[in-house]
Amino acid sequence: MKDFPDEEQIWLKHINNAFDFPFKAKVIEWQEPGTIVLQGDVLNVHAISDFDEKYGILVNTRFGRKKVVFPLLDLEPMHMNEKQKQILEDYGEWFINSR
Repeated sequence: MKDFPDEEQIWLKHINNAFDFPFKAKVIEWQEPGTIVLQGDVLNVHAISDFDEKYGILVNTRFGRKKVVFPLLDLEPMHMNEKQKQILEDYGEWFINSR
């Protein structure tokens, strides 16, 4: 992975360790009309891609045959346990408050 500030690196590692890739996730945030992926679509999440100052952790996904890099905070993993759910809630709160 790239060199990130300490807190971002900790979250990247924590989320990478908490989830078994690949997994399915539903798009829970509204998306611009005309985009490939829309709210309610289900993506296959394959790996963490990067960290973006505006969108946070980005993940490599597939929507059908198309490869799409997508913000993790715009997704809700399907079949997630309570620990994973708490990790994502904590990450989302940290990310929003750190901006």
